[in-house]
This record gives sequence, structure tokens and C-alpha cells, in this order.
Amino acid sequence: ACALAQGNLFLSFTVRTIGESRLREAESRVKAQQKALVQSAKMSALGLMASGIAHEINNPLAIICTKAGILKELADSQQPGALSPRVVSEAAGKIEHTALRIARIIKSMRTLGRDNHNDQFVPEELRSIIEDTVVFCRAKFANNGVELQLPSFATEQVLDCVPSQVAQVFLNLLMNSFDAVRELEERWIRFEVVDLGSELEISVTDSGRGIPP
Repeated sequence: ACALAQGNLFLSFTVRTIGESRLREAESRVKAQQKALVQSAKMSALGLMASGIAHEINNPLAIICTKAGILKELADSQQPGALSPRVVSEAAGKIEHTALRIARIIKSMRTLGRDNHNDQFVPEELRSIIEDTVVFCRAKFANNGVELQLPSFATEQVLDCVPSQVAQVFLNLLMNSFDAVRELEERWIRFEVVDLGSELEISVTDSGRGIPP
């Protein structure tokens, strides 16, 4: 009887161990699938906004080409004083500003597109996160007559977060709002931030018909 009981106990333990192992494997597969779906959704969102992103990059590139062309013409003209330090400084400043704008757009794309599953929380300015997000949809909104209203940000408004994950949430909210207002006469989307001391309350409101109860 003791031997039989011991055998049954061992069998029960073995079955339970196998069951737990399979459960862990199943959980790991589900987590991997969820991670892949999130990454796929981000790539899909970037794909849908590719034309807007291209527009955002093409505009500053056109400015850089124009300013560089003007400098070249002035340098080739050989007219006394045509290429004054003031003219060079203004053109160089404009080129630098627009180049930094392109760099920010590319940074935003890399931030949103990368796999952030294992990223740690870091302090990040709310203004920076929202600006990195708005880059992706500003042109699309403007082309469809949707007004985007942004708040004035305080420099001390800092979130302890994974910035790319928060940006993904903001982008999803913005695109949902865009879908809600694009066919309406009144089309606007508004970011609002309320400082509650230890927390920031962030909301995205639009001129749509609202969410059913």
C-alpha cells in the first residue's frame, strides 16, 4: 500500500511538473505573439503615415537645397559684397535649423519603430514625447483640414516612463480622433495637460460625436 501510494504521489508530481512546464511554454508563446503584434501594429501605423512623413522631410530638404543654391550663385557671381558675412550667416542658420528638423523626424521614426519591450523607465519631458509623436501626423491633419491644438508646456512636466510606449499611445489616440472627425464640418483635435502635482493628467479631445456609453 505504501509503495502504491508513493508511486501515485510520484506520478501526480510528474504530471503536475509536466503541466506547469507546458503552461510556462504556452505563456511564453503568448507573450512572444503579443510582442510581435505590437511591433507589427507600429510598423503598420508608420506605413499608413509614410506619405505625411515624406512630406515632413521633403519640405526642409527643399529649403536646404534652395539656400545652398543661393549661396552657390552668390559665390559664382563674383560681385563685390554679394557674399557678405551676414548673408552667409543667415543662410547657414536656416540650413542648420532645417537639418535639425529632419534629424528630429528621423529620431522620432527610430524611437517609435524600435522594439521597446525591454526598455527601462526614464525621466522624459512631456513636450518632447508629444512633439516626437505629432511629427508623424501633422502633415496628414493639415492636408485634411484638421486643426491640431497643443498646450503650452512647462519645462518641469517630466514623465517617468518608456517614452516610445507613451508616444505609441498618443499616436493611437490621435489617429482615432482623426478617424472620428475627418468627415465632419468642424475638425479639430486638442491635447490637454493638467498638472496634479505628483501626476500629469493628459487627455486627447476632438470635435467628433463622442464615444457611445
